[in-house]
Amino acid sequence: MTQLRQVLIGSGVNVYTGAPYKLVLTNEQESQRILSYAGAGRAGEYQVTTVLSYDIRGRGDLPLLSDKLEVQKIYMHDGNNLVGSDQEAATARTEGRRELVQRMMLRLEQLSPTQLDQLQQTAEAKAKADAAALEAAKKAEADTPRQSPVELPQQ
Repeated sequence: MTQLRQVLIGSGVNVYTGAPYKLVLTNEQESQRILSYAGAGRAGEYQVTTVLSYDIRGRGDLPLLSDKLEVQKIYMHDGNNLVGSDQEAATARTEGRRELVQRMMLRLEQLSPTQLDQLQQTAEAKAKADAAALEAAKKAEADTPRQSPVELPQQ
């Protein structure tokens, strides 16, 4: 989302490669559904929903925070005016993206450097504990005598 990058830079955020904290946009999905029918090619209401999933990653690419934003826009579709209806749909999608960017900015503004540091410490402690648990499980498996799952009949 280059629009998000432009807003971040315009807001005084230093956006650069190698930053200690990274905003990673992991998935963006758009869906559309009919809200109402007017019948016989007449106007009907459509809803466009856009969902943006994102992660904030810290040093060592550790996941600090995962969340998603959702925006819904409604527009009218007129079977007798397809060009106008296409423009309505495009406008709804553009407004939805603009709202996603605004919501993302609000979420990012709520994060302080202290909170990010605390999230980093928690993630590092969890990664260390996970690594220790994995090592203990491997050691326990290696120390456990193996028994064949096949039983041979005695003669």
